[in-house]
Amino acid sequence: MAARRFPETNGISCAFSSSGEYVSLDVNRATALFRIAQEALTNVARHARATEVCIRLRADSDAILLEVEDNGVGIKEEEVRHATSLGILGMRERALSFGGRVTITGRPGGGTTVAVESPPASRGVPDQETGG
Repeated sequence: MAARRFPETNGISCAFSSSGEYVSLDVNRATALFRIAQEALTNVARHARATEVCIRLRADSDAILLEVEDNGVGIKEEEVRHATSLGILGMRERALSFGGRVTITGRPGGGTTVAVESPPASRGVPDQETGG
């Protein structure tokens, strides 16, 4: 589900911003980040009852940060802690594959933020296809 088509298919406003820096990622990490964002958007469409979602990508020498934040009902802490949802488990597993981590925070009535923090590409898990 592409961010630019998200409003058309779901009626939810979607904005994207980035740090403006070129981010060089190996294919595996780029695909994993895309799939995590895709799953987060799917969860917004299915569960959040949101009217707006914002996707932010920031990169510097220390980390790559992807955030998907909505203004919906907010996921409950116990839903995050005891996640048996294949979507949440899949996001976490994908992040672990490149040395990253997923943090999900909800604010009752104030939305949910899915944050993926990744080490810079040069410090992450080597690309399995190229070994580098």
